[in-house]
Amino acid sequence: MQQIMPKEAYAAQNPPPESIFRCPYCGDGELSASGLRDHCQELHQNCPWIRVRCSICGVCRVPYNNFSLLKCSLLDHLRDYHGLKGAPEPEPEVIRPIECSICFLELEAEIVTERYCQCRHEEFHEKCIREWLAINPTCPVCRAKRRPE
Repeated sequence: MQQIMPKEAYAAQNPPPESIFRCPYCGDGELSASGLRDHCQELHQNCPWIRVRCSICGVCRVPYNNFSLLKCSLLDHLRDYHGLKGAPEPEPEVIRPIECSICFLELEAEIVTERYCQCRHEEFHEKCIREWLAINPTCPVCRAKRRPE
């Protein structure tokens, strides 16, 4: 009988370096384990809702410690169960507004430092947001309610 390994021990094993795997999404063949990961990350990252069989272990619909490919994407499975980390997620670029959302004039360095609304919008001149909130009880961008004082 085959021994069932804990998830951590299984993930720590190095998958074989041979190029014997086929992409379960498009059928491209002769991929190594890391090649399969790179291929799926590059070409199939936008379809995590499509559940496929893992070419490396053939796991599908077989729960393993509350895991199955019906609940998890192939990329998550390759990362968690085969130790194939892949490229790190890029940090989202913070885009600073260049104009006030109320008067549409350039912001320069003068942006709101105090939070007036429950949202995180701060692309206003201090004077503009104070005048806006004197008339309107909501954020001028998303209509979130004003913070209680």
